[in-house]
Amino acid sequence: VWMKVGQISQFSHEEKQQLFYYYQRVLQKVLWRRGRGRSLLSKSHLIEFLPTLQANIPDAKFVDIVRHPKDSFVSWLALQQASSRNFTGFQWPQEIAVRNHLLFW
Repeated sequence: VWMKVGQISQFSHEEKQQLFYYYQRVLQKVLWRRGRGRSLLSKSHLIEFLPTLQANIPDAKFVDIVRHPKDSFVSWLALQQASSRNFTGFQWPQEIAVRNHLLFW
């Protein structure tokens, strides 16, 4: 599954369910330890995972916040570099990361 990280739409149904089960267990642990009857607000960059979340948590509410790319770039770059470094041991040169981010927007 982890060879396709970032490409959740290409996961099989079974892989999506396995990922949801893991996500659900993590959230249950957080709510058990810290919830005390409160709702959970979770920030996630797993946009392709939303259909699976909607199918498995039909009462969930989703909020989408859209920011101008200039305002979100520093946050995106830090997340991208940390994720790449942690999962692959590789960090993109800043010039390439910036170019790719600008091409996306």
